[in-house]
Amino acid sequence: MTRLEKAQIILDAIDKHAPTCVDWNLDDLWLEAIMHGLSEIRVAELKETPEAATSEESSK
Repeated sequence: MTRLEKAQIILDAIDKHAPTCVDWNLDDLWLEAIMHGLSEIRVAELKETPEAATSEESSK
């Protein structure tokens, strides 16, 4: 699953379950912000467990 697909799922969940209304005219901005957050999570996870990089890369 790509980062964009993951971001779309997160944005849909925010729209359905969070106390906010997503302005779908700005969905590109929302998705970009979520994808940036997913990248930051990936970097942080790699710092915690560097061996996860090789196992995750091999599972793609």
